[in-house]
Amino acid sequence: MAVHFDNGWNSDISVQNIKKACEVLKVDLYTIVADWEEFKDLQISFLKASTPDADVPTDYAIYSVLYDVADKEGIRYILNGHSFRTEGTSPISWTYMDPLYVRSVHKRFGKVKGFKSFPHMTFAKLQYYIWVKHIREIRLMEFIDYRKKEVDNILSEELGWQYYGGHHHENLYTRFFQSYYLPKKFNIDKRKTELSALVRSAQISREEALKEVSRSGYEHDIKIVSYAVNKLGISKSELEEIMNLPIKSHNDYPTLLPLIRLFRGPIKIAAKLKLVPNILYLKYAR
Repeated sequence: MAVHFDNGWNSDISVQNIKKACEVLKVDLYTIVADWEEFKDLQISFLKASTPDADVPTDYAIYSVLYDVADKEGIRYILNGHSFRTEGTSPISWTYMDPLYVRSVHKRFGKVKGFKSFPHMTFAKLQYYIWVKHIREIRLMEFIDYRKKEVDNILSEELGWQYYGGHHHENLYTRFFQSYYLPKKFNIDKRKTELSALVRSAQISREEALKEVSRSGYEHDIKIVSYAVNKLGISKSELEEIMNLPIKSHNDYPTLLPLIRLFRGPIKIAAKLKLVPNILYLKYAR
């Protein structure tokens, strides 16, 4: 079973890619559509929070939905497609998320009261899924010599997959976030983590990576920026105000990070036993 969380920002290409892949592979597709007004309010809240984590609501919802569906369908294993060989991992100062953080940002800046439809994965619920329901997340790419160019060719030839112009640009909000919001406001270029991963896995040379980064900044399409502003229902002046807000981080809001670090020992053991992803310990607890 394939699970898709539709946050309202899918590009046409991404929709077709999902459809063709499921048809060719004969995989059932389970789609959860976000309540647009509620989800939009959460996204705007994170923009107003002025942290580099403005795309966290989508990542957090995907994570929550996968466990919810696995529980409902009696599925014990979730296959995670993240590839450290081609994507790397963003530092905690670039990307951080936990349930308290998401709720605290929304409580401070949101207009919609509470989470009525948003799949909110609480700490207690995650423990229930892991220890009671025995649901396990398998990072499949850790066991595969993942070669990006080879995989792209296979996807194109066998599944009719089309490239959408950039890493995670299949989602128009993420495209706005990575190509405009992060570079312009925080001077963060997500290509660096991706290119560094490709260098470490010997898929490109260090010289090629440096050339790619130094050749030009992360180019953005002004049409995508305008589309994002219109879809969020904010004005260009409001976006400008957001861009000019003092830069903050997750440390400026309530989070579970102190608690996570307090229990770094048990988390390390759980990671070694494959009960939780090792990245949880490496990025958050260590």
